[in-house]
Amino acid sequence: MSTLTFKVEVDGKWEKGKWIDGEIIEKQIEGVCMPFTSQELKNFPEGYVSLDDKDLKTYSSLEENTKVKFDGKLYKVCKGLDYGYLADIKNYILKEVKE
Repeated sequence: MSTLTFKVEVDGKWEKGKWIDGEIIEKQIEGVCMPFTSQELKNFPEGYVSLDDKDLKTYSSLEENTKVKFDGKLYKVCKGLDYGYLADIKNYILKEVKE
């Protein structure tokens, strides 16, 4: 595993009647980000995952719909898989977002 740096965009929110703009926070996690293999693509419904999407394996927990920047491209974290007590690794699908 290697250290990956993500720029996480936190959405703005209303707090006590005032709008607070979102911010960009830089996070570092240990993990592996790689493309899906042709064998893995067969496990998803047709069109759900494209060749531009990535498979992220990490020990860290990430929230769905978090936008992250990796390797110069913008991705959205979706569909996490947690193995619970069987394994402490988590899988996430990073779907590419067209800017």
